[in-house]
Amino acid sequence: MPDPASRDASAEAEIANLTGKLSRNPTSRLFAPLAEALRRAGRVSEAIDVASRGLGHHPDYLAGKLVLARAHYDSGELARAAPAFEEVVQVDPHNVVALRALGEVALER
Repeated sequence: MPDPASRDASAEAEIANLTGKLSRNPTSRLFAPLAEALRRAGRVSEAIDVASRGLGHHPDYLAGKLVLARAHYDSGELARAAPAFEEVVQVDPHNVVALRALGEVALER
C-alpha cells in the first residue's frame, strides 16, 4: 500500500494533468474527473467551482451533476446536495451512489 505522501503526490499530479487538459479545452467533459479529483483531495470548494462551470457547458452531464452533489455534501451543504442527488436519481433511478447519499442526507437532517 502506498504511503500517504506518495498518494498525495499522485493525486496532485492527476489534478495538474486534468487541469492542463481542461485549460486547453475548457468546454470538455474533463471537468467531472477534475472536480472528483479535487473533491477526493479535500479541495471541495474548488471542486464545486469546477463542476459548476463545467455544468454550464454540459448541463445534462450526469457525472458532472453527481460530483457537484458529492462536493456539496462534503462541504456540509446538505440543502444543496439533496436536490442535486435527486436530479441524478430522476435520470438514473438505479444510481447507487446517489441513492445512498440521499439516505445519508436524510439521516443527517
